[in-house]
Amino acid sequence: GLFSSVVSGMSYQLASAPVITSAVAGNQQIVVNWSVPSSLGGGVLSKYEIKENSTLVATVNAGSPTSATISSLTNGTPYSISIQAFTNVNGVEYGGAIASQDGLIPFSVPDAPANFQAFAVNGGVSLSWSEPANNGRAIIHYQIRKFVVNHLNQSINEENVITEDTDYNFSGLANGTKYRFDIR
Repeated sequence: GLFSSVVSGMSYQLASAPVITSAVAGNQQIVVNWSVPSSLGGGVLSKYEIKENSTLVATVNAGSPTSATISSLTNGTPYSISIQAFTNVNGVEYGGAIASQDGLIPFSVPDAPANFQAFAVNGGVSLSWSEPANNGRAIIHYQIRKFVVNHLNQSINEENVITEDTDYNFSGLANGTKYRFDIR
């Protein structure tokens, strides 16, 4: 029989995965940094694609800093970030191996405790408050500051207390003395 027409080809390897050097969650964002793949598989690096939970969120061209900020995320929601290097071999672009990091949870500082109230009792003060929105991170404790208010109406920080509860009782206070409290 007859031979078909002649085709030529070239073998190549895909680029190895970039190495994620850091992935830091912040307020409604994740900042990810990576290093160039150890092998480009014989191609020329052209770009990186960054995906968040399989959705393309950024393209970074070769020669640009190997960093991306993924924003408009929901605090408290876990995200998976992946980075794939693309190389150009004879005018054709190929995606290499993928680096990924799971369980990144954006967060910000908690809101201020709500409904903060103080009730005077004989020789003390009973404080209570509602747990605020945690904004992506569990609240592990509250800090209460107690101030004595002097005759010039100046607050002098007298005591700091840490508690895990949403109430606290100060005892041993002098009746008739003015106190001020705040919490975070």
